[in-house]
Amino acid sequence: MFGIESLDVMIGIITIYLIFALACTAFVEGFSILLDSRGNNLRNALNEMFQGTLDGSGNDFIKAFYAHPKIYSLSKGHKGIPSHIEPSLVSQAVEQVLTNNGKDGLKEAIERLPQTFKKECWFGLKSTTMPSQSKALLSEFYKEACQKTEAAKALVEAHYGAGGIAALKQAIDSQPETIKQKVDEKNEIDVPNPTREMLKALLEDAESEAASFRKLIEEHFDAVMDRASGWYKRHTQIVAFCVSVFLVIGANVDTLKLANALSTNPEARVQMVKLAQEQVNQFQAASAPPAAPTLQAATENLANANADLTSAGIQLGWEETEKIDLNKFFGLLISVLAISLGAPFWFDILSRVMKIRTAGVSPREKA
Repeated sequence: MFGIESLDVMIGIITIYLIFALACTAFVEGFSILLDSRGNNLRNALNEMFQGTLDGSGNDFIKAFYAHPKIYSLSKGHKGIPSHIEPSLVSQAVEQVLTNNGKDGLKEAIERLPQTFKKECWFGLKSTTMPSQSKALLSEFYKEACQKTEAAKALVEAHYGAGGIAALKQAIDSQPETIKQKVDEKNEIDVPNPTREMLKALLEDAESEAASFRKLIEEHFDAVMDRASGWYKRHTQIVAFCVSVFLVIGANVDTLKLANALSTNPEARVQMVKLAQEQVNQFQAASAPPAAPTLQAATENLANANADLTSAGIQLGWEETEKIDLNKFFGLLISVLAISLGAPFWFDILSRVMKIRTAGVSPREKA
């Protein structure tokens, strides 16, 4: 079997991968929502930054952070935690937690943080003394913020003289808030004046080390969240693999067996090509492969997918006499690895293969 028939078998296999990958993606998303994986991942990232206590009484820094009104208002329900926090909110909440809403000085508040804290392990039966990450990190940020403030003050004085701050404020006030920017030869739009924004940032740095301190927290939070995104991606890949194993074994999605069935059944190949085109048209209309937001919706999607395959002449499931030998093992393993790659991957592959098939169809077949 060569040419267009081989391509149709490939299309059929890829379509099956796509259908089950959609179900897999939906289940992964459903589990993520159910277990609040994004919120927990964010909390773990923040705990990496601010692990430690606020005082000698053992008040946890992260608990105080999440109890801050601006952070708590983002939470879902009484026991929920936010799945996303803007860096500016993180820096504001950290500063206010440290300084007791501005009642204490920033420097003194950081100095009062304990050097170590007790961390429980072995289900609370044992505790160990750990260095306070929050004190070490925030102390370093404050030190760097003071250096930035001194440098900003020196820069202002060099340009505006001894009364530099007042002169800088006048320079900011004299600058227009927006400037005209050309979109094309005929049209212009108003955009923020970059010179004014630059001078405002310089004034902020020169007036107080607190502004520089918040900026440093925001920058570090962004860097930590880049790492946290990698943690979440690896976590979802593991979950996707486990869900894929469950789906493949449950439905007996054996790639080698399916390829053999499609190669010997012309009618099934025709139906699978039609189903593949329907899938491509549906997803292109939606701009991207959809993912069900709940486990119930994911289950319904899987049932619909099985019905589509049955209507195309592909029967899945285990036969009473079927046994797992080496060929069966490799057929299932290929399916597990393929489906765990996710729906977007197979949607992209299917779209490209369908274009190749359309370009290679003979005039007789088109007729």
